[in-house]
Amino acid sequence: MKKVGFILALSIVLIGCTSKNNSDVTSKEDSSKISEVVEESKASTKNGQAELASQKEESTNTAQTENPFPGYSDDQIEYARVVMAVYHSYEITQLPIEISVTKNPAGTQVLPFDGSVVLPEESITISASVDQTMAGTLIFTYISHHDGSISFYKVPNHYQGERYTNNPEWVKTETQNMLDQMKLLEIPTTNDDVVSEVISFVTMN
Repeated sequence: MKKVGFILALSIVLIGCTSKNNSDVTSKEDSSKISEVVEESKASTKNGQAELASQKEESTNTAQTENPFPGYSDDQIEYARVVMAVYHSYEITQLPIEISVTKNPAGTQVLPFDGSVVLPEESITISASVDQTMAGTLIFTYISHHDGSISFYKVPNHYQGERYTNNPEWVKTETQNMLDQMKLLEIPTTNDDVVSEVISFVTMN
């Protein structure tokens, strides 16, 4: 009887020890899991903050890239850049003091006379002058390729001779030649220091 009692008491002690050990292990596992969750949360927060900072910086850079001339539209910037690029192609060193811009719809005549061929797409005609005289004025029409380049042709400052008004066949041939000989020109964005000096002269007709 005493032996049985001893065995029973020993069993209870062993069960208690085992339960305690299991409890300790479980507690340690729970603590470890909690630590992992906390660390993951911290890492997620840091990543989120870094991503927000990156997005803010990217947004700022994009805004600066989109419009380097605050207060002026993208079109005004384009026209000023185009004028300076065309001036450079003709080796004109004087800066214009007048830039008059006309938007032409698709189907506009190359020259305003009977027999003229038409441009199949939208175009821009610019009259830029260094001194507001006919001799100091350059007129040209261009088509944008929307890739940083244009095709353009020079427009006569004045029309001499009756053939412009009396010879549609000649006008057709002449205007077709003007289209066939349009010049392809890259429009740089690296001379904005000069562009900034003339952009205020851009006016729309």
